[in-house]
Amino acid sequence: MSEGFYQYGNDPEEVMLSVIIDRERDVDAWSYLHGMCGVFALALSQQFGYPIWIIQDSKDDPVLESLIHVFCVVSNTDGQKQYIDARGVTTNEDRFLRSFGKFFDSPVYREFVPKEVELLMKDDLGTAYEYFLDCAKKLIAMHQVYYEIKEEKEV
Repeated sequence: MSEGFYQYGNDPEEVMLSVIIDRERDVDAWSYLHGMCGVFALALSQQFGYPIWIIQDSKDDPVLESLIHVFCVVSNTDGQKQYIDARGVTTNEDRFLRSFGKFFDSPVYREFVPKEVELLMKDDLGTAYEYFLDCAKKLIAMHQVYYEIKEEKEV
């Protein structure tokens, strides 16, 4: 199951570049996949209560030196993981990792405390943090259905 920008085929990122949140500052949906994924994960966590996870290249390296992606994960009632980031929701781990495969040999997943992600993002973005968080919330509002977890219904 894949929802959101994933519905646009093998390269949802191409479509994400055309979804503009702030034309003056050149902020698009793609910005929240590569670069500000932590801010987007925080916005998802704040709106939906999703737990935040990170992918690192190595569990032994400091987080900032080995951080590859920040996202949310929710398990459905069958225990299947649903990965949520700016692209939307997917249960296909390979498809989820496709955008990041060149950054690691073997991904290390770790749940991360939202407050720690917030501190990392504030440290990284400084005074622009609130602006980019607001833009992330606007993106979610524009495409809320892309980011909502849907439980599989028995037929």
